[in-house]
Amino acid sequence: MTPRAQIRHRLPRRARLRIPDMRGDAAYFAALEEWLGALEAVESVRADPRTGGVLIRHAESALDTLAARAEAEGRFRLAPQEQPSASMDEVLARLRGIDARLNSASRGEVDLRAALFLVLLALAARQTLQGQVMAPAITLLWYARDLLKQEPVPG
Repeated sequence: MTPRAQIRHRLPRRARLRIPDMRGDAAYFAALEEWLGALEAVESVRADPRTGGVLIRHAESALDTLAARAEAEGRFRLAPQEQPSASMDEVLARLRGIDARLNSASRGEVDLRAALFLVLLALAARQTLQGQVMAPAITLLWYARDLLKQEPVPG
């Protein structure tokens, strides 16, 4: 049976695939890396059997051709890419609803931005207590500061 591959990220001339059924199979990924690397449209390839991932740098518009050839030769079958379940407008509408409920429940004392600020502040404190000061705590504090500077999302 031909293993199923999923597109994890796709940019022009670059694609990251996951082949979960073959994860851990070093021989499979070594052979796949060698096979892909020999194809003219492939500029570079790096496979990681530990994660089941394959990073392919390829010629423009070559991924579909590579995928068809891989399936024809039984290397992998590229599964259709899943579409996001919600549009940005739907996400913003949900966030506005959460903001309105928080505001109503707190009688105008807390909005979503204030709640996120407090969560980020608590996470920064936790990271600091764990000794993770240089990157995570400072990053979380930076995000919290930026939240306070932003204008509310228009409703």
